[in-house]
Amino acid sequence: MQSLLAMILLGASLLALPSLSSSDSLFAVPAILGLGITTAVLCSGRGMLALALGALGSLAYVTLASRSPELGGALFVLGAHGARVIRGRTAALRGALALASLTGGAVAAILVARYAAHDLAVMTAATVIASLFAGASFVLPSDDALSFGLRGLAQESDEPGRSLLLRAVQLRRKIGDSDSDLLPAHSTRQLEGAWTVLLTAARARATAQRSTAIALDRRIARHVDALERIYSAAEERSAHVAGMDNAALDAARLEHERLASEISALQELAPATDEKEFTGVTVSVSEPKREEIPVESQAEVIAQPVSTSDSAHN
Repeated sequence: MQSLLAMILLGASLLALPSLSSSDSLFAVPAILGLGITTAVLCSGRGMLALALGALGSLAYVTLASRSPELGGALFVLGAHGARVIRGRTAALRGALALASLTGGAVAAILVARYAAHDLAVMTAATVIASLFAGASFVLPSDDALSFGLRGLAQESDEPGRSLLLRAVQLRRKIGDSDSDLLPAHSTRQLEGAWTVLLTAARARATAQRSTAIALDRRIARHVDALERIYSAAEERSAHVAGMDNAALDAARLEHERLASEISALQELAPATDEKEFTGVTVSVSEPKREEIPVESQAEVIAQPVSTSDSAHN
C-alpha cells in the first residue's frame, strides 16, 4: 500500500514540478523541497538518509529543470529512491536500483511534459503511466533500515556474533518479502520493538570488550531464537487457517471420493464379461452365445443332393 501511494505521489509531483520551478512565488522552492522529502519518506522510509537524499533530489530538479527537465526528473526520482538504492542487498542490485530509478524518472518526466497541456483525461492517463515508470525500482528487493543496520554490524563483528546477526537479517528479509501478514497489527508493532532491541544489542556488541561480547552473544542468540520461533509458529498457524478456509477444495475432494465409491460398487455388481463404456462408467454386458456348426458338418450338408419334393416345391 505504501509503495502504491509513493508511486502516485511521484507521478503527481513530476506533473506539478514544472509549474513550481517556473513560478516566481517565494513558496515554490519550499514546495519542491517538501515534495522531494515526502516522496523520499514514502519510497525509502523514515530516516535522516532518506530525508537528505530526497532534499538533494529536489534541489537537483530546481537546478536542472530549465535546461534539462528529463535529467531533473530522473535525479528527483533517484533522490526519492536513494536510500533504497544504498540499502540494496548486493552491488548488482544497487546498480539495478539506481538505473531503474534514473531511467524511470526520465521517462516519467518526458511523459508528463509531453501531455501536460492536453485535456484532463489524457493528462491523467499520462500521469498514471508516469507513476508506473517512476516506481519501476519497487520491483527490485531492498533491505529496510533495520536490516541494513544489522547487516552492517554483522560485517564489523566476529564469530559467533556475525552468524547470529546474519540469521536475523535473513529472517527479516523473509518476513519483508512475504506477501501475507502473518501477525495482527498490534503483534507486528510489538515485534518491531523487539527488533529494535536486537539492533541496540548488536550495536553494543560491536564496541564491547571480549568478556562483555560473549555475554551479549548469548543474549543475541536467545533473541534471534525467540524471533524465529514466533514467526515459525505464525507461519504454521497461517498455513493451518488457509487449509481450513479452503472449503471448495474439501468439497471437491469429497465429491471425488463419493464418485469413486459409486463406480467401485457398480463394477462389483456387474458380471465379469465383455466390457463396454457407457457415460464414463464401466459396466459389463453379457451376450447370448451362438452355437457354431463345425466346418466338416457344413460341407456334408452342402454335398447332399436336393430331394424331389424339394425340387417340386421350388
